[in-house]
Amino acid sequence: MTPKIVTQNEEPVTQSAPEENVTETNCVHHWIIEPPTQRISKGVCKLCGATKEFENWAFEAE
Repeated sequence: MTPKIVTQNEEPVTQSAPEENVTETNCVHHWIIEPPTQRISKGVCKLCGATKEFENWAFEAE
């Protein structure tokens, strides 16, 4: 429910929080990373959908 602000002799005013516009350039990423079943695991940001590859250090160098 959106709060209403009423001042003396004025109509009610609806107050709302500004919308957050999350884009890849200003996103604080929350990575969802695939299990480490290969040398590289793909990660996808839960917030903006950006993708990134993460190297799994447990694999020995070839």
